[in-house]
Amino acid sequence: LAFKVSIAPFHQWTPDVYQGAPTPVTAFMAVATKAAAFAVFIRFFLVALGPLADQWDVMLAALAALSIVVGNVGALAQTSLKRMLGYSGIAQAGYMLAGIVTATQAGVDALVFYLSAYVAMNVAAFAVVVIRERQTGFSDDISTLRGLGREKPLLAWPLTIAMLALAGLPPTAGFIGKLYLIEALIDDDWTWLAVMIAIGTMISLGYYLRVVAALWMSPAGEAEGDAAIDTASLPPQIAGAQADPFEDPGADRRWYLVAPALIAMAAALFFGVIPQPLVDFAQHAGDALSVWVP
Repeated sequence: LAFKVSIAPFHQWTPDVYQGAPTPVTAFMAVATKAAAFAVFIRFFLVALGPLADQWDVMLAALAALSIVVGNVGALAQTSLKRMLGYSGIAQAGYMLAGIVTATQAGVDALVFYLSAYVAMNVAAFAVVVIRERQTGFSDDISTLRGLGREKPLLAWPLTIAMLALAGLPPTAGFIGKLYLIEALIDDDWTWLAVMIAIGTMISLGYYLRVVAALWMSPAGEAEGDAAIDTASLPPQIAGAQADPFEDPGADRRWYLVAPALIAMAAALFFGVIPQPLVDFAQHAGDALSVWVP
């Protein structure tokens, strides 16, 4: 299970697979696989092993803290957006694992809320990555995002909100989710782990805001180094896939590519401003998933 959700030290595969796999496959692993695996985590630890929580909670807390540190520190040095999201996913798994550590209903509810928000954040981010890969010769280098906010704000805004939500900044659902996780941890006397989440959040600003800065504060220009790809040298079937869905008249205005990003962005903002509907859903889902909690 730790391997499936990229919990450190079982995380080594994640950055390489995120960067090397086709982006739709990467998005599926980041969203569906992680959500399903955490559902199994809840059932296994809070149902099958719930009465023995005092024998495994310290172990999971240590894994959560290690994941937060490894994921956030590893992401700081990345120039590939997909690889950065891979390391980010390791840290995010640590945050969510902290909800299970509490072995309380409040912790499970906070985990389900944050996991739901995490799905929206990643859908928005990876949808934009798919479109940019089509436009830039399949490069996911962060430098290729320079000036995108001025050139194509319809793409820049979903990625911006996704980065802010993953960082846990208001007014996004990521902020509310982290707030609930920290509250559940403090209420159950896991204050040191709550502090680790806060520290991890501050570290994460270093790479999430770097993406936002590239989108809005950097002038448009050629990508650096290997990020620049000569599309003329590509096979026709690949070069043709780089048609701009907003400018190329032959691209049929591929709104199906950007619609998921816009919808996910709206969800991340809506549940950050009006979280109660998602809170109610998280409570119902938490009740169904965890039949044993004190």
